[in-house]
Amino acid sequence: MKDLYSVNVSFDDGDNMGFEHDNNYGYTNDGVGGQKTGRYGYAGGTSLDDMEDFKLEAMRDVSDTVDNPVMADDVKTEDGLKKDEVSEAADKAEDEKKVEEPLYSGEIENSNNRLAKSICIGLALVGVFLVIFVLWRIKHKPVTSSQDATENLAEVPENKNDDVNKKANIDDSAWQARTWSPEETVAPEETLDPEATELPEEAEDNDDTNTNKNVEKNKNNNNNSSGSGSSTNNSTSSKQNNQSQSSSGGSSSSGGSTSNNSSSGSSVTIDPNAKNYVHDKLASSASEGVILHCFNWSYNTIKANLSDIAKAGYTTVQTSPVQQPKDFDDDPRWTVVNEQWWKLYQPVSFSIATNSWIGNKSELKALCTEADKYGIKVICDIVVNHLGNDNGNSGQLDDEVKNNEPTIYGNYSAYFHSHYDLNDSSILNVVQGDMGMPDLNTGNSYVQERVSSLLEECVECGVDGFRFDAAKHIETADDGSYASNFWNTVLGVANSTASKKGIKLFNYGEILGTPGTGRSISSYTKLGLRVTDSNTSSNILYGVKNANGGSAGSSSYSSSLAASNVVLWAESHDNYMDGSTKSISQTTIDKTYCIEAARNDAVCLYFARPASKMSIVGSTAFKADTIKHANFFHNYFAGTSEYLSNKDKIVYVERYNSSKNGVMIVNLSSGGKDISNVPMYKIPDGDYFDKLTGNRFLVRNGKLSGTIGSTGIAVVY
Repeated sequence: MKDLYSVNVSFDDGDNMGFEHDNNYGYTNDGVGGQKTGRYGYAGGTSLDDMEDFKLEAMRDVSDTVDNPVMADDVKTEDGLKKDEVSEAADKAEDEKKVEEPLYSGEIENSNNRLAKSICIGLALVGVFLVIFVLWRIKHKPVTSSQDATENLAEVPENKNDDVNKKANIDDSAWQARTWSPEETVAPEETLDPEATELPEEAEDNDDTNTNKNVEKNKNNNNNSSGSGSSTNNSTSSKQNNQSQSSSGGSSSSGGSTSNNSSSGSSVTIDPNAKNYVHDKLASSASEGVILHCFNWSYNTIKANLSDIAKAGYTTVQTSPVQQPKDFDDDPRWTVVNEQWWKLYQPVSFSIATNSWIGNKSELKALCTEADKYGIKVICDIVVNHLGNDNGNSGQLDDEVKNNEPTIYGNYSAYFHSHYDLNDSSILNVVQGDMGMPDLNTGNSYVQERVSSLLEECVECGVDGFRFDAAKHIETADDGSYASNFWNTVLGVANSTASKKGIKLFNYGEILGTPGTGRSISSYTKLGLRVTDSNTSSNILYGVKNANGGSAGSSSYSSSLAASNVVLWAESHDNYMDGSTKSISQTTIDKTYCIEAARNDAVCLYFARPASKMSIVGSTAFKADTIKHANFFHNYFAGTSEYLSNKDKIVYVERYNSSKNGVMIVNLSSGGKDISNVPMYKIPDGDYFDKLTGNRFLVRNGKLSGTIGSTGIAVVY
C-alpha cells in the first residue's frame, strides 16, 4: 500500500516542509532539499540544528492525530507551531478517508491477517453447520403420503367405497372388529393403495342364457312327491334320484352355471396372517351375520376363496353334507352336478367322508383352521333323517351302508321306520314317512349314538355349527306317541363338545312349509335351533319378481316366529336344483336377498349357484357389489330396529337406533330410478349416501329423495 497519505506543515520561520510517506518508511523533504536516510537521520541540505528532535518526532507522528487527535496538543515548538493547524491537518486526513489503519504497516498487515483468519474460520463453521443440517434432514426426512400408504399397507384394508365413505363422512368406529393373527403382510393381487385404489364395479350377473333351459329331474321309482308343490312342504323329491337313472340328465344344460361377468368383486387379496390387519365388516357371531351356501364346493375350494368371502361380508360359510355319499367315483365323467349332487343327500355313513366330491376329514379341518383366521364360521350340512337307498328302492339300503355302518345295516327293522307316505296330514306321516330313502328310527338310542359321534367328529375338526337336512321330519319331544329325545340328546352332545373347545354352535333346521298337522315349530326353536322360513322367503321372492311391493315389503313372518329364530333365503339348493327358481334371473334373486339381508335379527343365506361340475365355484354373483354392501349393511345395523314400507314399486327397509340410521332401497322395476317425497318414518332428516354409487340421498321434513343406481338397489347410510 503505497502513498497512504501526505501532510503539509507550516512552521513560523517560513520554511514549508512537505513530507511524503512511502512504504519504506522514507521521507522526502522537497522544501529544504534534505533527504531522510534513516528513521530520524537526514543527509545534506539545510541544517535542522535549530529544530529540536521532539519537533521532528511530533511532525512524524502527525498522522496519529487522525486516530488520536489529542497528540496535536502535545506538539510545542519554539517557532510557534500552531496546534490548530496540526489538528486541522489531521481532520483533513480523516475527512479524506485516506487511511483506515494505524501508520505502521506491520500493524496493518497483522490486522489484515487476523481479519482473513476470522473470515476463514467463520466460513468453515458455516460449512460444517450446513453439512450437519443436510445430514440431519436426510435422516429425518418427512414421510410422503405415498410412503404412508405403503407403510400402512397391512393396517388399512382396501375398500372400494373409501371415496364414498369420505363423502358421507360416516363414523364406522362402531363396527365389530376382527383382527387377524400376526405373521405376514398383505399380499396384493394387483394393488392395495388405501384411500386410492377402487375395486372394479361388479357387472350384473345375467343368467338368462343359462337358466332358460330347465334340467330334467330324475325321478325315483318310488317317488311319492307331487312335484314342486311337495318340495315346499317336504324335503325336495330330487334327492330321491338313484344312480341307475341319473344318466338321463346328462344331456341337460350346464346345471345353472352362470355368467362370471360379475365375478371379481375385488382387486386385492386379504391375507389373514397380515400383521395388524383389521377387517371391520364381519359380524361378531353367526347369529348376527349372513351365510354363504357354498353348494357343491369342496373344502379346498372354499378355503381358496376365503379372502373374497371375507371381503364380501359373510360371517359364515355352509358346506354340502359331510358324510360319505353313495356311489362316489373320482372318474372325471362322474362330476356333472345335475347327475351327482343329490348323492350327497343320500349318505351311507355317520362319519366324515373319506372319498367325496367335497373332500375328506383332514381337508375339513384345514378349512376350519384357515377360516378362523378370517373370523369366518364354518357350518356343515348334516343328513340324519335317512340313509341312501339301493337303486331307488325306498325300503332297501344301499350296499355301501354295510361297509360303513354294519350294525345298522344288519338290523333294518330296529333302525328304520316302516314305510309311510310322507305328507303333512298327521304327525305319523310327517316324522315317519319316507322321502324315497330308508327313514331312520331316530328315536333309537344306537342311531342317536351314531349321529352324536358324527357331530363330535365335526366339532373336533373346528366346525362352528350345523344345518340339519329334513329337520321337519325328525320327531321332537312334543310329538306325542311319536316323540323322542333325539334332539335333546344329539344337540346336548354337540354343544358340550363345542363348549370344551370354546365354540358356541350355530344350529338350524330345514323346515319347509309348515311343521305339519298337530305340530308346533316352537318345538324346534326352544331347543336352540333356528328354522328356515321358506314361505316368507318365497313371498318376498315372488313379490320382487312380480313387482308386488305389498308382498315383497311385508314385515311379518309366515311362521309367526320372532326374527331371531328364523333363517331366510332368496333361493335354496332344493328349489334351484328342482327348477323352481333356476329360470329366475340373478338380478331378481339379488334384489330379494337385499331385502332379506336388510331385516333385523333374521339370518339370511345366499345360495351360490353351482357350476356344471362338482367341487368348483360356479356363479360369482355372491361377491358382487350389491350383495357385498347388503352384507355390510346387515352387519353394521345388527341389533338395531327396523321399519318396512313400500311406495310406487319401491320397497325400503329403515334401520335405526340412537346413533345409527340407514335405509335399504330396492326398485322392483328394472334399472335405476329418481325418487322423491318417499316417506321416512324412522330416519331423521339429514344427508345420506349410497354405498354402491356414492349418490347423495336427502331426507327433508321426513321425505327421502335421491337417485337409485342402475342395479335397482341403493344401500344408504
